[in-house]
Amino acid sequence: PRWTLAIPVLKPAVSAETTTGRAVTTTDRPTAPGFEAPAALRRALVTDPGNEALSTLSGPETPPPYRSLTGPGQGPLNFNVRKAFPAIWLAGFLAVLSLMFVEIARIRMLTRRAAVISGDPRVDLVTQMAARLGIRRRIRLLEGNDTAMPMTWGVVTPTILLPRVSRTWTGDRLTAVLNHELAHIRRGDYGTQLMAEIVTALYWFNPFAWYAANRLHVEREHACDDEVMSGGAAAFDYAGELLD
Repeated sequence: PRWTLAIPVLKPAVSAETTTGRAVTTTDRPTAPGFEAPAALRRALVTDPGNEALSTLSGPETPPPYRSLTGPGQGPLNFNVRKAFPAIWLAGFLAVLSLMFVEIARIRMLTRRAAVISGDPRVDLVTQMAARLGIRRRIRLLEGNDTAMPMTWGVVTPTILLPRVSRTWTGDRLTAVLNHELAHIRRGDYGTQLMAEIVTALYWFNPFAWYAANRLHVEREHACDDEVMSGGAAAFDYAGELLD
C-alpha cells in the first residue's frame, strides 16, 4: 500500500498600489481559507516596494493549493511497505532465531559442566526403564550440581540431566522423575520443540504461532505427567514429588 499525504502550499499573491505617493500591499487571492499576509511582509513592501527578494513572493495568480508527495524521489514520506517488508521480516526472523541459539548454547554449557554417570545404579535403572518403554537409542546420563533441574535434550543421542542430590532420592522419586524424562525421549519432544521454535521464527509476526508454541510446551509436560500416572504412580504422591 502507498501512503499519500497532501499538504497545503501557502503562497501569497501580492500587488502594490500607489495611494498618495505611498506603496500599499493587498492580498488579491488567498491560497487557503483564512490566509493573510504577515504584518512584517506588509511593512517591508511599504518601506521598500522595489525589493526583488520580496517580489518573488508574488508567485502565479492561481497557485495550486496542494502538492502530492507520492511521486518518486519526493521525500521520506513515500514509504512502500511492500518493498520494506522483506527486510522487516528478516530482522524479526533473526531476532527470534537467536533466542533458540541462546538456549542451545545454554544446553552446551550444562553439558560441559556436568559429569557423566557411569557404574551407578541409576544407569541400570534408566536402561531397564528405557527397554520397557521401547526406547532403543543409547541414553546418556549426566549429573549436575544440587540446583540442577531434571531435564532432557538431544535427538540423535538423548541426554538426561539429574542433580547431584538424586543420589539420595528414594526409589519412588527417582522412578517418577526418570519416567517423566524418558517419556519426553520416547515422544521425541526435543525435536518437536525445535521445529516449533523454527516455525515461530518464520511466523514471528503472527500471534497465533506464539500461542501454538506455548500450548505445545504446556501440553507436552501434561502428556509426560500422564505417562508417569499410567505407570502406576499415585496422583497425590507424584504431585508431592514434583513440589519437593
